[in-house]
Amino acid sequence: MSSTSGDVSVGGQNLRHAFAVFGVMTFALFIRSLGFEHVFTDEGVVFAPADATYHMRRAFYTFANFPELLLRDPYLNFPGGVNVPWPPLFDFIVGGTARIFAEDQAGFERVAAWASSVFGALTVVPIYFIARQVSSHGVGLFAGFLFSLFPMCVKYGRVGNPDHHTAVALVGACMLLLCTYVARRDVDDRRIMLMTPFMFFARLSMFLIWHGNLLYIMFFEAALLLTAAATRRSSITRAQALSGIFTAVVLSPIVEEYLPVPIGGSYSSISLSRLHILVMVGTSFVAFAHWGLNRWRPESGFVLRLFAIGGASLVFVALLAAVPATREGLIPALQFLTLRDGAGAGTIEQFPLFAIFGRDPVYSPEQPWAYFAYLIPAAPLAFPFFVRDPERRASAWVLTGWTAGFALLAMMQRRYGNDFAPGAAVAFAILLVGVPRAIIARQADPPRLALHAASLTSFTIALLLFSPALRNYEIPRIQSGFAALRGKDYPPPKGIDLISKNVAHFARKIRSATPDTEGFFNQRRNPEYAVIAHANLGHLLHYHARRATATDPMWSYIGPKNWALSRAFFSATDEAQSLKLANHLKGRYLVTGNTDPKETVSGRLHQFDGRPVSGSKRLERFRLLAESAPGRVGLGVLYEPKPGDESANSVNAYKLFEIVQGAVIEVIAEPNSRVTAAVTIESPSGRHFNYSANATTNDSGIARMRVPYSTGSTSPVHATGPYRISSGFQIARVDVDDAEVRNGSTVPITLGVGFESFQ
Repeated sequence: MSSTSGDVSVGGQNLRHAFAVFGVMTFALFIRSLGFEHVFTDEGVVFAPADATYHMRRAFYTFANFPELLLRDPYLNFPGGVNVPWPPLFDFIVGGTARIFAEDQAGFERVAAWASSVFGALTVVPIYFIARQVSSHGVGLFAGFLFSLFPMCVKYGRVGNPDHHTAVALVGACMLLLCTYVARRDVDDRRIMLMTPFMFFARLSMFLIWHGNLLYIMFFEAALLLTAAATRRSSITRAQALSGIFTAVVLSPIVEEYLPVPIGGSYSSISLSRLHILVMVGTSFVAFAHWGLNRWRPESGFVLRLFAIGGASLVFVALLAAVPATREGLIPALQFLTLRDGAGAGTIEQFPLFAIFGRDPVYSPEQPWAYFAYLIPAAPLAFPFFVRDPERRASAWVLTGWTAGFALLAMMQRRYGNDFAPGAAVAFAILLVGVPRAIIARQADPPRLALHAASLTSFTIALLLFSPALRNYEIPRIQSGFAALRGKDYPPPKGIDLISKNVAHFARKIRSATPDTEGFFNQRRNPEYAVIAHANLGHLLHYHARRATATDPMWSYIGPKNWALSRAFFSATDEAQSLKLANHLKGRYLVTGNTDPKETVSGRLHQFDGRPVSGSKRLERFRLLAESAPGRVGLGVLYEPKPGDESANSVNAYKLFEIVQGAVIEVIAEPNSRVTAAVTIESPSGRHFNYSANATTNDSGIARMRVPYSTGSTSPVHATGPYRISSGFQIARVDVDDAEVRNGSTVPITLGVGFESFQ
């Protein structure tokens, strides 16, 4: 009877714990859902720019062609296309899940918008169990609560931002959980061996979700090896070696048969390749070496075991370095980590959190971490100071090493804060709970009320540390969201919400203003042309506009040649030079931005619509097709003149131009006389500007002027009337049709016959 009662009691407690964890997960999902009113709009679902929109491109491809994966995208690195460097699992999960719940693109977008929010909420589960292993149920819940509110994690997991980094954090947290579990003294060899398939699935998931997976693999394998050496438990390295070999066996056909040749070659470190298979083989070799040492000399100490692991690792690394293909494959990853890849110096995610190694941060460290930013250096110390139980000490040291490594990376590059967050949540929870309780513990028998007071103190301190994020972001979002749910007016979008809406709106304009292209739903077909645009706009155009580009936020990794040509185009100051570059890029259309330098062709187009100014010639091969509405800010406000300044660059953030042959108006008039052709252009916003061309007739009385605009068009940007041709007091009017502009046809006009009198 007592045994049954005990089982019921334990079962009831576990059920209560499960409900508590579910409550924290629900809270995490709630926080990540804030801002939904700016995501689910009358114009459609608004997604965060850059990476999220390319995940949408790939996931939508799978949704439309299930179960096919988009592995080689003709819309990237156009002309030519490229093998997609990102592993496909995240996008396959999103597209496949949407296939179950949705029937069309609108339904797909409503489902996909929640992907990162769900992954973020699920990450609470491994964080809870990690904290519980080294502390208690309450600390586990507290760690999950902290993770739910870390601003960087909320940003990645926000609704409308489907990004693989949330899945990376989830799998990384599971890896850390495995490492802390096998390190526990009370876990016997049988249970450690039962972790073999979980080690395999954790590695395989990381390999198939993130192209930067080798970073996690390094942390994971090192943690297992060092734990095995410190605890003298060969079962850890046996499970590690067996799961590693199995991972290599399963990866081999995926890499060799299914996935295309990776970016960077067959042994690339920045895309899933043979190098990753070799790493698994090498890791298993090192693990087997430790296992063999343990069987040969079971009494050997930690130092000897460490030398064995280090020696075997050095042999493997030396073999990799000795082979040119593998050595060259490692270089891009090292360049990325050291910011020598040509992109890191200008990517906000790769700026440091604090001024470090001669580099200054772009934003305050409080933006991604609130006041917790200033506790990051102390995070690894929480475990050796506050985890004193001998049964849990090995797990605590695993957490110390893991959080120390990722803390350093997070301070060097902001992006790694997402990877640091699971361990940081546990560290900060233990720290915030440990300090007040350490003070109370000075009493011989602290009263229960004092323990409750300590818990309340920990929670209050956490809220104070979160106060910048709560005050500036979460509380206003809660107020806005509840106003939207009640059908009342709520504040308009601002910051990244406003930018996301504006750029998506403009990308849809591009789609409606340009002809459809092949390849969006069939990766074996090539699009007919590209839209030349700044790299930061690339993925937006791939999904919302369904158009190919030469460059995108994947930077120069995927196509150095097109990257260089595109940069040269936006630096060109001569129209002939820019047209030559556009021809190489097969670009028929151009997106200009209000941050383009005025002396460049793109800058003159954006600022003056190609009209002559300050002694520069007019531009005669580009015609305006669309422009963003005045006041709709673009991505430029994130960079110039200063981050977050929404008042700057607020007029026509973007314009779309078509590259045309231009009709040639051939005027016959008095020899050596000045001739002008002028037309008024009107945009959808009601903006008017005059486009004019000037020439001097030759000795035969002929002048030729190339013009990019047709007349009589009903397109959004159109001429308000025919061209007005004038020379002295002679005036005539002439229409130019669209075919003549596209084909470069000659349109003859004679002045002096049927001319109008000057008014």
